[in-house]
Amino acid sequence: MATMKRQTAIAVTVGVWTAALCSAAALAYDATRPVHLAGATSQPEPQLDTESAVAAPAPELQAVLYIPEATIVAKAQP
Repeated sequence: MATMKRQTAIAVTVGVWTAALCSAAALAYDATRPVHLAGATSQPEPQLDTESAVAAPAPELQAVLYIPEATIVAKAQP
């Protein structure tokens, strides 16, 4: 009976380590492959006039960003 418990523990440990190694391999593959945008086409960027490319001065910066609240309303179904 004790050997069955030990065999089960070894099988579970091997399974967990296998899953961890497969997960690490998938993460490494995803992190190192080049980015591909589905709808992207290589088009040259339009040339801008130097006068129109100058940005307007930014308004006075605030120390705190105020974001309005969002209210979510839902009706419970009977």
